[in-house]
Amino acid sequence: NWIDPRSEMKYQFHQTIDMSCYPQVHDFYELSLVIEGKLNVTVDGWNQDIRRGTLLLLRPGDIHSRAPVGESTYINIAFPSKLVTDMFIYLDKPNGENLITEAAGPLIVSLSAAETTLLQTRLERLNLIPVNKPDDVCAQLRLLMLGVMMQHILPLVERGGGMNCPVWLGALA
Repeated sequence: NWIDPRSEMKYQFHQTIDMSCYPQVHDFYELSLVIEGKLNVTVDGWNQDIRRGTLLLLRPGDIHSRAPVGESTYINIAFPSKLVTDMFIYLDKPNGENLITEAAGPLIVSLSAAETTLLQTRLERLNLIPVNKPDDVCAQLRLLMLGVMMQHILPLVERGGGMNCPVWLGALA
């Protein structure tokens, strides 16, 4: 009952973290984008500090926690597994969801400054759609997730990785 069934999402802008809520595990996906500062994230025993421009996709069943490292801000969107299932059916990529759910490690992507700003803007726009228009929210969420999956998450898991190297390191290759 945490996710609004009409808009198919739960949007949260975090400037503080309630440590009493962690660790967590649930049956839905969560997409988080760090927009300021740094967070310490633990996912299924893996632990790392993530910074501005880091995109994190938590899958159903991932045991996770987060803690601030100084001041930090992030946007978090929770959405049902059915949204991801429907998206891969639409894309005619029947193994797409399996690649995500079976990835060996956390799904973490380091975005460039421009990608971070663009995604942050798109995430913030979701929150500006009037609450009395849940169908519009749902449509925009699906469009946003389609882009995130195709541009960032699928390339990561198709390479067989669970974590992406930082943008600066990838540029050296």
